[in-house]
Amino acid sequence: MGSIDAPSFENTPVAETRRLYEVSTRLIRSLTWDEMLQAMSVPGLSEQATISLYTVDQDDAQLPQRLRLVARREAGGQQVRVTDEPVPVEAIPFSREWLKSPERPLLVGDVAQDQRLDPESRARGDSEQLGAHISLPLSLRQRWVGLITLSWPNPQSFTDGEHRLFQMLLEQATVVVDSRLLLARTQQALKDTQQQRALLETILENLPVGVAVG
Repeated sequence: MGSIDAPSFENTPVAETRRLYEVSTRLIRSLTWDEMLQAMSVPGLSEQATISLYTVDQDDAQLPQRLRLVARREAGGQQVRVTDEPVPVEAIPFSREWLKSPERPLLVGDVAQDQRLDPESRARGDSEQLGAHISLPLSLRQRWVGLITLSWPNPQSFTDGEHRLFQMLLEQATVVVDSRLLLARTQQALKDTQQQRALLETILENLPVGVAVG
């Protein structure tokens, strides 16, 4: 993947398999959100892209309501400090498009020319200086997990092999992100239980003599 006038990177079946293996191995071994994004920055694929990872807050109908940016890497691999303040899903570029088909990635090679985008989406892409964009909506059994986006300032020429690659990455990243979130919730629940136990012990130790706890 590169600018439209750049020579195509190697896109043989063997190269596709090698790329997928490399990224999959890194994804599985990643311990932090930033390491996960770093795993997707493969030479010749996305090293010039800004990559962002969001987690999802669902509404009562189990639809994405707010997204929280938890990690971002600028082109060249520079990590960006982020906060997890929630933003409306409508604030994310091209949310209308990827919400229509959450089971597959949205690859937009030329934001200004892609006829799948409505005029408002194209205008917004232009205002945010997006030449090309990929959205990987992460959902598992009708449950939203997160969103990964990649964006370039210039148009890109995505090959059929790269379409297949991002489809597989979407599926694998969904499982990895879901596992990380489950682990984080489990660890937080354990921490909360330990804190509650410590608080109870402190209260009991400071009860006046003769006070019974029933």
